[in-house]
Amino acid sequence: MAMMVLLPNTAMAQSQPQATRIVTNHADFRIKIQRCVANGTNVLIDMLFINEGTKDVDNISIHCSNWHGVEAYDSEGNIYREPKISVKVANGEEYRNSSKEFSILTGVPMRVSLLIKDVSETSESIARLKLCVDCSEWALDRSKPIVFRNIPISRD
Repeated sequence: MAMMVLLPNTAMAQSQPQATRIVTNHADFRIKIQRCVANGTNVLIDMLFINEGTKDVDNISIHCSNWHGVEAYDSEGNIYREPKISVKVANGEEYRNSSKEFSILTGVPMRVSLLIKDVSETSESIARLKLCVDCSEWALDRSKPIVFRNIPISRD
């Protein structure tokens, strides 16, 4: 069952506001984007993974590899994959070209950050972001990636 979360678009540069869409593929799994901010050509996306179920989930992982991992497209049609994307879970080490398991406790959000390098300084948004998440308890795997659309980029 696909679950969709709509967030308002706060980007001022777009003429037609669009909602950020997130499809997590499980009713107990919600993702909240906290920010998407650029510093030069680096874009940092901070989000919270939230377990809204009644049971802790101990075996979730995000793949960050060139073929089965994180993939982003900006509003100018550029594509970004590993090695230009790295993942960080909570206060752990940043990683790329691998995956790491972590837990999401019921009622305790887990911070996940993505760093995308060499993004055009004129891009207004991440038009599409794909995360390959594995979690046997939620029947998530690389064949059912989490997809985000229209994440506005805040620039100074």
